[in-house]
Amino acid sequence: MSAQVLVRVVTDPDRRHDGDADDADDADDELAALVARFLRVPASQVVVGRRCPHCAGTDHGRPVDLHTDETLDPNANGLDLLATRVLEGFDLGATASHCVSLGQQPLDVQSATAERVAEAGISVVVLPHTNLFLQGRGQWPMPRGLTAITTLRAAGVNVAAGADNLQDPFNPVGRACPFETAGLMVMAAHDLPVQAWKSVSSDAATVMRRHAEIAPGAPADLIAVRASTVREAIAFGPSDRIVWRNGQRTSITRTTSLA
Repeated sequence: MSAQVLVRVVTDPDRRHDGDADDADDADDELAALVARFLRVPASQVVVGRRCPHCAGTDHGRPVDLHTDETLDPNANGLDLLATRVLEGFDLGATASHCVSLGQQPLDVQSATAERVAEAGISVVVLPHTNLFLQGRGQWPMPRGLTAITTLRAAGVNVAAGADNLQDPFNPVGRACPFETAGLMVMAAHDLPVQAWKSVSSDAATVMRRHAEIAPGAPADLIAVRASTVREAIAFGPSDRIVWRNGQRTSITRTTSLA
């Protein structure tokens, strides 16, 4: 018997059937067909279940990472909805990724949402590779597909950066390299190099409930590169690297010159 794929659509249960029930069923069928084509399985093996943002986490006793508001539509408010639900009693921890629509909203709306996100203890992960590639295409003027990073940080939200797509239809390039991501944060998010590196190191560790610091007793998860400054390291993304994991050296990469 083939395994069944369950696709959970995160939605506000209070607004589940604002429109016609048949329209909702048609949308579910379209989503199931799309997932079936992507996974190359029969559509009959895909089941669409409508759940509230924190239901999956509650079911399994785990934190949730909600990829939400990956759109330039300023009316999309999944992040604010998540913050509201968390404040209503979900205490397992939550992270929100993308959150692009927040960057298109007026400052007062951004600030109000950011305050709720901070109060709820939600981290936000910026995904510049994907959103700069996908959002704004064919629009004039072309907006920048990033969340309201400055507003979120001003409210006390932990803002990290990462890359959720690598060399696929949603991002044809990408090297799974923190220096590459940090470079995008400098150029597209106007971060200074030290802040950009913080977003892919210590701030990213906070998202995963870990610590990234050089101090006695801290986990020795380290990367060493040939660079005199953080800016230089981000700029060159040196290939020569030494990586330690839990104090154990796991890899050494060296380049050699034929000259």
